[in-house]
Amino acid sequence: MSFTRVVLCSASLIVVFFFLNTGISGRVEQDQPNNREMAIPCGPKTFAVSPILGVTPPVHYVCENDLVAWEGNGHKFTVTFKSNECPFSDGCNNISDSNTNHEKHGRHFDKLEVFKFSVKVDGRKSFDPYIVGGGGHGIDPGAMPQATK
Repeated sequence: MSFTRVVLCSASLIVVFFFLNTGISGRVEQDQPNNREMAIPCGPKTFAVSPILGVTPPVHYVCENDLVAWEGNGHKFTVTFKSNECPFSDGCNNISDSNTNHEKHGRHFDKLEVFKFSVKVDGRKSFDPYIVGGGGHGIDPGAMPQATK
C-alpha cells in the first residue's frame, strides 16, 4: 500500500467517524412537544422551621383550603411575606413561635402563583423559601411560574 492510499483511507475513516459521532445523518429531527403534566397533590402541609433553609422543604405547593401547620422545632421564628402578598385565607400576620395558632388555610387560586417569604430563625435571617399557590391543577413542569424578587 502506498503512503497516499493510507492517508486517504485514514482521512475517509476520520470523516465517517466524525459524521456518525456528531449525529449528522442527513435527516432533520424535529423536537417533540412535551405533553407531560404533573399533578400537585392537595392536603395538609407541615412547614418545619430550619435554621439553615428557613423551612423544609424550601418549596411548598398549597391548594385552596389546605391546612398548613408551622412547626418551630424548638426554634424562635418569625415569617414575613414579600410584597404584602399572602397565600392564606386567614392572613399572614403573626406567623411566629409566639403565636399558639400556627395553622393557616390556603386561599382560592385561579392559577399558579408564587409567594416569596423570609424566615427569621433564632434571630438570624435564613434562606428565602417560597410557596406556590394553586396546587391541584395539572401543570406542565416546564411552565412553572417564576418567583419575583
